[in-house]
Amino acid sequence: MSSEQRLIRPQRGQRVFAPKLLDALRRSRRCSEAPASHISRRWRATSVQKVYSLKLYDALQRSRRSTMVRDTADKVLAATARGTTRWSRAILVSRLGRSTMRRHKNTKPTVRRRRKLSVVGSRVRVLGGLVPGCRRTALPELLDETADYIEALEMQVRAMTALSKILSEFQPCDKLSSA
Repeated sequence: MSSEQRLIRPQRGQRVFAPKLLDALRRSRRCSEAPASHISRRWRATSVQKVYSLKLYDALQRSRRSTMVRDTADKVLAATARGTTRWSRAILVSRLGRSTMRRHKNTKPTVRRRRKLSVVGSRVRVLGGLVPGCRRTALPELLDETADYIEALEMQVRAMTALSKILSEFQPCDKLSSA
């Protein structure tokens, strides 16, 4: 029995992964050796921005609070990336496991002694904390993931700006009736 079949037919205590997620994980491992030039082109394509905008609009219709809007935007961005990067898989998985993490957090924290890092080391550590799923990655991989995450966030800003312009045009103008 292969490892894929074991994941689809879980035994007690095992996680269930969808076949699409397994394919995305396989693709990400294969693409990790390739240069990062295809990453920046992917997020600049208008078709990706259109797909993201449509998915985001559908998802935002179901959520209203600001935290839900932010979480929804992150989830849709990660789903648009199809789990091919470390940060997108971290976002998709973290949304699922958030409730289980709260239950296990009741243990007493232990005090660990940290060794002093250089200035560059401390900045790399801060950068790893900013990019989801990259807290303990090597510097070259962290830089690739950061570049892809920045491109994705820029695309998210462009899509949300365009979406807000479109939606503001359809809103009734209250300023004219009050004047």
